[in-house]
Amino acid sequence: MKLLFVTGKGGVGKSTVTAALATFLASLKYKVGVVELGESRMSDFFNLPPIDYEGVDFNPHIKLFNLSAASSFKEYAAQHLPKHLIGLLQNKWTHSFIDATPGLNEILLLGKIHSLATRSDFDFVLIDAPATGHAISLCDAPRIAYAALQHGPLKSTVGEIWDLLHDSKQTHFLIVTQLEPGIVQETFELYTHLTRVLQLSVKGLIVNGLLPEEPVFTGKIPDSVPEAMKGLVDLVKVLQDKFKRQKKILENFSKTFPLSLTTLFWNGITTDESHLRQTIGLELKQWVLKNYSTKKS
Repeated sequence: MKLLFVTGKGGVGKSTVTAALATFLASLKYKVGVVELGESRMSDFFNLPPIDYEGVDFNPHIKLFNLSAASSFKEYAAQHLPKHLIGLLQNKWTHSFIDATPGLNEILLLGKIHSLATRSDFDFVLIDAPATGHAISLCDAPRIAYAALQHGPLKSTVGEIWDLLHDSKQTHFLIVTQLEPGIVQETFELYTHLTRVLQLSVKGLIVNGLLPEEPVFTGKIPDSVPEAMKGLVDLVKVLQDKFKRQKKILENFSKTFPLSLTTLFWNGITTDESHLRQTIGLELKQWVLKNYSTKKS
């Protein structure tokens, strides 16, 4: 089983990449669990009703889960606490207790992820992880909790979570980015923190939203154009500027980033997220086959 966290700055396309990876892995006959934390996006990509904690089957190879700390807490309590205490937790104070306890939210979510990752029915578990700052907090929570806890089953669980996150043969991180100066800088900082501070295994970097050269008109735009064409001309100018900026950033990025870059081209403005999931899944084919090349029979 492989556990893969997909993270990066907010808005760079983490959910899209997660859904696309699941789609291509499923085409290789792998059984894939897809986990999102918080607000649901996967239901749009897979044309499904809202996804819940128990999980929704998309097809025989993909099952999707939407996790919350409150649901994880209830499940943990049912498994580890005496029955007469469980009823006391089914009230409005549960959420307040979780929110007020530092790191508990993250530990509960990671505990459920650990449970899914150790099940025998998945070849891959993909995590649509939070954006940069929250992702770092999520991954650092086991260290903080383990130091604070005394003996007991929760400390043992936290230790198992820590071991899973740091098992470089089983658990990997994939960073998604875009070619804008601020985003690239944050990507370097995230990579450095994950690898040097938390000592986690980053498997690759996905550069999303790259403008392809062919559709961008690179010739000189006339100084005078008909009024009806001004809107289109302005759009072409914006795309030209963005293409030049991306090209320069990509050249520098490729020279300085420690990992090889995988690029995904901009797919235009689309509301068909299911089609986008399948299209990008094919674009990720080479990355998947390079890193996880064994095809299921």
